Amino acid sequence: GGGVQASASAHDRTQPDNSTVSLKYGVTDKNGKVAPVAASEEEAAAVELKERQRQEAARLAEIEAKREATESSSPLSGPNFVKMFRGSAQYIANHRNTLVVYHVPGELLEWGGFSDLMDDIALTWLLGMKIVLVCGCRHQIDRRMEEATAAADPGGDGAGYDPVRRSSVRVTDADTLRVVKEEAGYVRFEVERQLARALRQHGSPRAISSGDGIDGNVVSGNFYSAQPFGVIDGVDYMYTGFPRRVEVEKIRNVHNSNDIVLLTPLGVSPSGEIFNVNSESLAANVAGNLGASKVIYFAVRGTALVKRDSSKIVQNLRLSDARNLLQHYRVRIHKRGFASVDDRGIEDVDTSSGDGDNGDGDADMVNVEKSSSPSQHNPHDALKHARSTPAVTESLLKIGWATSALERGVKRAHILAPTNGALLQELYTRDGSGILISRDLYEGIRPADVNDVAGIYDLIDPLVRMGTLVPRPRSVMEKDINSYYVYTRDDLIVATGQLKRFEGGYAEIGCLVVSRDYRSQGRGDAMLGYLERLCLQCGASKVFVLSTQTMEWFVERGFREVNVDALPPSRRAVYNYSRRSKIYMKKIDGDRDLDAAELWWNR
Repeated sequence: GGGVQASASAHDRTQPDNSTVSLKYGVTDKNGKVAPVAASEEEAAAVELKERQRQEAARLAEIEAKREATESSSPLSGPNFVKMFRGSAQYIANHRNTLVVYHVPGELLEWGGFSDLMDDIALTWLLGMKIVLVCGCRHQIDRRMEEATAAADPGGDGAGYDPVRRSSVRVTDADTLRVVKEEAGYVRFEVERQLARALRQHGSPRAISSGDGIDGNVVSGNFYSAQPFGVIDGVDYMYTGFPRRVEVEKIRNVHNSNDIVLLTPLGVSPSGEIFNVNSESLAANVAGNLGASKVIYFAVRGTALVKRDSSKIVQNLRLSDARNLLQHYRVRIHKRGFASVDDRGIEDVDTSSGDGDNGDGDADMVNVEKSSSPSQHNPHDALKHARSTPAVTESLLKIGWATSALERGVKRAHILAPTNGALLQELYTRDGSGILISRDLYEGIRPADVNDVAGIYDLIDPLVRMGTLVPRPRSVMEKDINSYYVYTRDDLIVATGQLKRFEGGYAEIGCLVVSRDYRSQGRGDAMLGYLERLCLQCGASKVFVLSTQTMEWFVERGFREVNVDALPPSRRAVYNYSRRSKIYMKKIDGDRDLDAAELWWNR
């Protein structure tokens, strides 16, 4: 009546207890109890246990290999997350307590990632940024007007809608103003709803500790006044206006309460009239008046700047470069808050020039959503075609408004495509995700000429007599003057530096001196940054300096001490061993490395 778990031959069952034949399984009686096993059976069980242990170890090893593979491919797990978070620390510190103005076009409210964008904006608030959010509603207004046109002509296809505009500015009559009010109200409350949810989700340390769950709010109101365009060239713009005054102190009081300011395109005049204001112009104006550190324009379509010669994407522009680009494409930003594109004289544009004198430098605007290839044989047709592409036109206008903000005193402007996480990647990672436009921090720096020898000599002579710098006779300086650069203010040389190129992608920065009266004002950092950018442009990614006194200053700026063997052969051959200068070297991987360093010293 007993149950058998495994069968054995009759010969096996007749073996004596000390048999060497092993049974792998025990036999149970009718009560389900396992009968005693022989010693040989214990040995078999031990062998089987070892096999199971081996199989379990192999299974665990396979799981660990899969986990490591997942970590290596995922940027937000394991060591990659630690590396990413550590790399973001300096950006978090730099952006804390700075003021940023965001411009969100109305189209993004219908984007599937809009709620994620609000989460990211709330996260920048949680990380200490003071926020002004400017929302546009042009998309909603145009759609309402199209629907009204279609309703007035039921048999038509609605294609007859043509907004009344002059030089890209909407003429806002009383009926249109009513639509603007309605759509601006819709956009305002929709943004408030999503952003309030995001703020409550993130909260702040103070709110979490107190149990409130939220320590920030979205505040909107009359934080700026507007005035009318009036009548221009015989056209009455009626209720179309532009910013007149920004209530700076009121906005700062809101920020002191740890709240976010929300602005819409509706501006009120002191007489009580309401005017329709261009939201991009409003963002630039508010950022300038507040002295914002950044203004960030979110685009509706994706575009990129590409270098002609290498097809390399350009992620950063100087203000002068942006101006040249706008001049090339005949885009103008007017002081009254509107943009225009001038087609007159376009046939006279020299699109073959790459030196920037005629506008664009050596970069072209490319639509990354749908790449099209205009005629390469007729550059004038190519220019017209590029400008007629909606994505390119939008980006050019964004660059124009960013330029306007920089001219008003904002330090940096960003243009971001509508992709998930683009904002956080742009602000808190080295590589970024959009186009960065910054003011010309190196304005006043230029190559030296023979007329500067006396000024350079007088500037470095005190340090030469102290032994900090090696002696440089005037005759030698005149011979090597092409390797010197000077920082001038009112024709007075306040800083200088020398750049020498060597084989193998090496370059040496030397004779970096700032006048005593102009130290601790960032001019030394500006001169160093300028020379480093020159190194990168000429293909030298390994920069080194020799110093006997100011070693720590270079270490704080990313240089690391190396031995003489690290120098290029030609420089090593003339190294002065008796002076025993210490050698410090820095590797520059790209413009973004320099942008990050610049962010640190030019807050």
